Amino acid sequence: MASLTRHVSITMLGNAVVPLAAFFTAPILAQTLGVEGRGAVGAAVAPFTLGLSLFTMGLPEALTYYVSRGVRPIGAMLLRASVAVLVIGLLAAAGFVLLADVLANGSEVVASLIPVAVAMLVPALLLSLVRGVAQGLDAWGLVAWERTIGAVARLVLAVCLAATGQLTVFTATLLMSATTLLGVFAYLPVIARARRDADAHRLREAAGKDGAGVPQGRGGPRSPRGLLGYGSRVWFGAIAGILLSRVDQLLLLPLSDVREVGLYVVAVQVGDLVLVFNNAIRDVMFRAESADPQAARLAGASRISTMLTAATALGVGVVSIWMLPVLFGEEFSAALPVLVILLVGTVLGNPGSVAGVGLSSRGRPGLRSWSLLIACISSVSVLFVLAPPLGAVGAAIATLVGNVVAGGLNLVWLQKHFSIPSRDFLRIGMQDLAAAREQIRKVVPG
Repeated sequence: MASLTRHVSITMLGNAVVPLAAFFTAPILAQTLGVEGRGAVGAAVAPFTLGLSLFTMGLPEALTYYVSRGVRPIGAMLLRASVAVLVIGLLAAAGFVLLADVLANGSEVVASLIPVAVAMLVPALLLSLVRGVAQGLDAWGLVAWERTIGAVARLVLAVCLAATGQLTVFTATLLMSATTLLGVFAYLPVIARARRDADAHRLREAAGKDGAGVPQGRGGPRSPRGLLGYGSRVWFGAIAGILLSRVDQLLLLPLSDVREVGLYVVAVQVGDLVLVFNNAIRDVMFRAESADPQAARLAGASRISTMLTAATALGVGVVSIWMLPVLFGEEFSAALPVLVILLVGTVLGNPGSVAGVGLSSRGRPGLRSWSLLIACISSVSVLFVLAPPLGAVGAAIATLVGNVVAGGLNLVWLQKHFSIPSRDFLRIGMQDLAAAREQIRKVVPG
């Protein structure tokens, strides 16, 4: 548990850098480019961001899963995954370029910028595969460095370009997409290890010591189909998860009005700050549980994550009473009840979120995917009912329902298929409070 605590602390710090850097970069872009310029950059980068979320095919998670379970050679698996991602990434990038005029909705500027952003899609997808291998190898320091390098480089370059008068819609589009790739330098040790592993494998084969080949480990993929099989079950859920987290913003405008969309977007941006603990614990526990499943450890991590997330949510909610009007303007004070509902939904869904890691690490990612799909349908149904009369508040309630449904189903699947009681994820004791204090002490010394 000491090593897991250290890994969670490192991952959490790396995760925190990204939203903080984005928080400071946003006003630089907005003030320099203006409303229309910032909108053009956002529209141009949107296909790249969407493609990076949709077209990994679940292969980074598959690599983490199999590398954690001792499957070798790493280089061969990484190559198989890279070929698959390369093909779908090139097709996706070409599709975005062909649809640039449609996606730009008549804006020649945006249509000319979309190819600039999506040119970075394939390298970014390949980088996500290397990140998956690094997580499987417990190289959390490198993962944190990768995220830190990209986020800090984006902020520093934005400041420099703005100061020298070179921050234009073109350079901003390049900045927002290309800096994603800079973190690859953090993974040079991982790439070198994969190459050494591949070379050692070839030498053993040449010496005739392997017979049918290197042992594949527990449940290891013996062909590209193995990686793609696990990845496709993760991918299905990833798409449902993206819809669950983003479809409300897409549908709120036709169901309500622009003001409600503005309030909701700000509430979502602030609410995302409380996910730092949950995301860090999920990443680390996925690797640890894939390598050596332990029900008690998983449930304990869930309880600690829930406590820390709840404490952070309470702090963010209280501070937002003053923060929202000061940072965003007096008119955004109305976003406070929306934010509170979103924070409650995040806390209530937290135990089931960690339970979803337990499903994926035990070879059943498809169950987690079904949870997300059912939650997405539930959330959209509530959105159509509540958004017209309640606006952003209705959208927040829909998100809360989605979080509770997804988390609850994960807990049900875990108990049904692996006999891990749901109450173990929910019942907080004194030992959990002590563990939470220790986690905070690791992150904030003294």
